[in-house]
Amino acid sequence: MKDSSINSKSRLANFVANSAAHARPPHVRFAQNMVRWFFRIFLLLCYRIRIHGLENYPCADGALICPNHQSNLDPIVMGVSCPRPVNYLAKETLFRWKPLGWFLSSNDAIPIDREGAGIAGMKETLRRLKRGESVVIFPEGSRSLDGELQPLMKGFCSLARRTSASLVPAGIEGTYDAMPPKCRLPRCGQIQIVFGPPVSPDEYADLDDDAMVELLRQRIEHCFAQARKKFRN
Repeated sequence: MKDSSINSKSRLANFVANSAAHARPPHVRFAQNMVRWFFRIFLLLCYRIRIHGLENYPCADGALICPNHQSNLDPIVMGVSCPRPVNYLAKETLFRWKPLGWFLSSNDAIPIDREGAGIAGMKETLRRLKRGESVVIFPEGSRSLDGELQPLMKGFCSLARRTSASLVPAGIEGTYDAMPPKCRLPRCGQIQIVFGPPVSPDEYADLDDDAMVELLRQRIEHCFAQARKKFRN
C-alpha cells in the first residue's frame, strides 16, 4: 500500500510538472476559461446537464476520453464535463474558415486530415498525450445517424499503445434529441453524461486491436446505458 501511495504521488507530481512546463500563455488560459464558463452556463440553463462518475476521471498522466458521438454538441459537452482542460480532434476542413479556425485552435483542437494520412495531426496528438494531457476522441469516427452506438474504429488503439494512455469510456445521452443530423440550431432539452472506470494500459497490453476495440465498446455501451436510464428517469 505504501509503494502504491508513493507511486500515485509521483504520477501526480509528474502531471503538475508537465502542466507547468507546457502551460498555455495567460491570455489563452483566460480565454479558454471564459469559453468553458459560458458553455457551462448555457448547458445548465438550456439542457439541465448532469455529469456522473467524475471519480473515475484520472487526475494524472495522459488519457484518451472516449465517449459515444450523437451530435455536433458533443465536443462542447465533453469540454464542459471534463474536470480539467482537454484537447480535441477536429476535421481539418473546419479550420479553413478563419474565425472558426481561430476558435478551435484557441481551445486546443488538433486538425486531422481525414482524406489524407493525417500524420501531422496524429503526431501532435501523441505529443500532447505524452506530456500528460487528455484528448477527447470519438471512437465511432462520426456522428450516429440514429442516436445509437455505432461500431468503433481502431484508430485509438495505436495512440493508446504508443503513449500508454488510459482509455476513459463515457456515455452521452440527450444531444441527439437536442441537435440531430441536418438540424442547424439546437433545441432545448436535457443531457446526461456518465464517465466509467478507465481501461488501464495493463488491461489492454496483451490484447490485439480487435479485442481492445471490443473491450472499449463494452465499457462505452455500459456508460451509454446508464446515461440513457438517467435521461429517461
